[in-house]
Amino acid sequence: MASYASFDATEPDERVEPPDPPRPAWPWRTVCSLAALVAVVETLALSYPLIPMVEPAVTARFHTTAGGWVMMSFLIVGAATAPLAGKLADLHGKRRILLSCLAIAAAGALLAALAPTMGTLLAGCGLLGLLVPCLFLSYSLARDVFPPKSVALAVSIVTAAVGLASIPAPYLTERLLDDHGYRTVFGFLCLAMAGSAVAVALTIRESPVRLPVRVGVRGALLVGGGLAAVLVGVSQGPAWGWAAPATLAWLGGGIGLLVAWRVT
Repeated sequence: MASYASFDATEPDERVEPPDPPRPAWPWRTVCSLAALVAVVETLALSYPLIPMVEPAVTARFHTTAGGWVMMSFLIVGAATAPLAGKLADLHGKRRILLSCLAIAAAGALLAALAPTMGTLLAGCGLLGLLVPCLFLSYSLARDVFPPKSVALAVSIVTAAVGLASIPAPYLTERLLDDHGYRTVFGFLCLAMAGSAVAVALTIRESPVRLPVRVGVRGALLVGGGLAAVLVGVSQGPAWGWAAPATLAWLGGGIGLLVAWRVT
């Protein structure tokens, strides 16, 4: 009996400690980081339906026929700066370039909201185009800073969030335009980008990934200038005449810049 008792007894120093409680798969910092990136892409998604809807109000306010350039300037700058922003992000960090793009775009939205002339408003819309590169910068930053097991789900959530903006966009635009005018649309975008930038700065760390790439400033200028010149020719062709020297000069110059970009 004594032998069995001594065999079954458990010494105090041999007792197994209870396991630590499992850590949550998504810490709060990760959740907040994901929410910040979702806010960035939602702001971009909202800008696509919001900006074209202000064109009639802008045309009436400034008595101009160039209302279509409100959206075109946004898209041209966005298309021209997207590859440039990507290369700068590889050199200096995705978080830094994302915050820089958000800051410049917010300043452009504020400039457009306060613009006294049509030219100033178009300049603000052009700066607002820096919001376009924020889409792929958000994806790249999520890939670099999220835990490896969470990257796929995080990128999927950020991607799916883009479509959600199409639901409230018509109601939001109608409310802003009808009650307060087109300036509040740009003011709303400015506040949304400023809030997103603060959220990114507070919750997301910098990406450790760096790549030795060459920044193609000349290519961005050629693409932006070529697209702008072609669009000027196309938009003014009906008024000037398609065979007018000014129309042909804009179209030919724009095509020449695009060809030069393609061959260099």
